Amino acid sequence: MRSASNPANIVAARSLTQNGMNAMHYGHTQQAESLLSQAVEKCPSDQRIRHHLASAMVKQGKFDEAIAQLETAVQQSCQDSRLFVDLGELYLIKGDATKAAWNAEKALEANRQNSEAWVLRGRCHEAQRDIPAALADYHRASGLDDAGPEVQLYIAKAYRQMERPLEALTALEVYSESFPSEQMPTEALLLTADTLAELKQYPSAQQVLQQASQRPDATPEVWIALSKSQFNAGKTNSAIGTAKEAMLVFPESSELVNWTASLENASPAIQQTASRSGALRY
Repeated sequence: MRSASNPANIVAARSLTQNGMNAMHYGHTQQAESLLSQAVEKCPSDQRIRHHLASAMVKQGKFDEAIAQLETAVQQSCQDSRLFVDLGELYLIKGDATKAAWNAEKALEANRQNSEAWVLRGRCHEAQRDIPAALADYHRASGLDDAGPEVQLYIAKAYRQMERPLEALTALEVYSESFPSEQMPTEALLLTADTLAELKQYPSAQQVLQQASQRPDATPEVWIALSKSQFNAGKTNSAIGTAKEAMLVFPESSELVNWTASLENASPAIQQTASRSGALRY
């Protein structure tokens, strides 16, 4: 405590922290970790510095080390909802839903208006296969002022797991309103197309995938999904053409290579069966 209250140490810690945050901003996470570790040594009782240090560790995949820092930080500040949320998320990454749920409850005790705490608790319920409880938490989060658009994505996924595609599509439409059409995350586009296909709106699903495939940030998964939807609509030549065009852009995608090969080797009987069966889930 004498070290932490030393004015010289406090000034040094502030400088080290600022430099560490600047390094992290520019992607120099190892340098950031080194600087923030030095700052913690100067002021070991400052939970905010430990929080920043844990963030630098997470960016390098050092989850156990980050958990240790956050465990100390929450002991130093038992009322910081954000710390409990971040710690809970790390436990979820490690596959420990029980500890994650405990931290979610502590976060809610500290601040029941923290939407991220409700989302964390929902994700814990989801990990424990209690989808209705997860959905209730996601809806609770969506009604709070600080709720981000990603809450709607969690809601859509929960509805999909409950086999309620119409409600999932509604949530996805709300989610899409937060982005310009060209910036809609790929995960949401694929989920939207999959949901449309489940509702047997195959032309709309293909349209979503067609638009997504023309974006500069299109992934192999988007092209494969488009090709599969064309194949299962009986448009085998279009499916092969789409796959080959994607191969020019993503020649190293093993999944795309395998899908293209399976298309080219498909017998007429397989193609006819696919045409009658409708779109695959992708």
